[in-house]
Amino acid sequence: MKFQYSLRNIYPRINENNGFGFEVCLDLSYARKAKTTRLDEQIHNFLHDYGRQVAQNLGFTGLGYQPYDFDENSILVRRFVSPTGSRLLAKPSDLSDLMREKTENNLEYYTHNVAGSDDAFLLLSLFTKWVEILDTLDK
Repeated sequence: MKFQYSLRNIYPRINENNGFGFEVCLDLSYARKAKTTRLDEQIHNFLHDYGRQVAQNLGFTGLGYQPYDFDENSILVRRFVSPTGSRLLAKPSDLSDLMREKTENNLEYYTHNVAGSDDAFLLLSLFTKWVEILDTLDK
């Protein structure tokens, strides 16, 4: 069985910021599928509604935000965002290399400005729901 993604470095960071963080590595074929799949309004609305609902369930306020930042008109997500400004970001060099024929790099995402476990949980929830949607597009 081939895995769509792998999680790495999931832990509270013991550093000067004492933040939380993790990294996600998305399989190259899934990333390319996302990049070449047009984002339709129904999926767009579903994902944003899902993200806001999870954020609300975790007690976040200021829920008029957009949890997913899509790449152009595709379903590929450049960054996942929490209401506090915490983010799970696609590595810029991986994004620019994604459609190059000779690339073998998977698409890596890394966290930024994650101060609490609720932020980390929300970002991971946003990511896994997005991958579930990607997985259903083949079926």
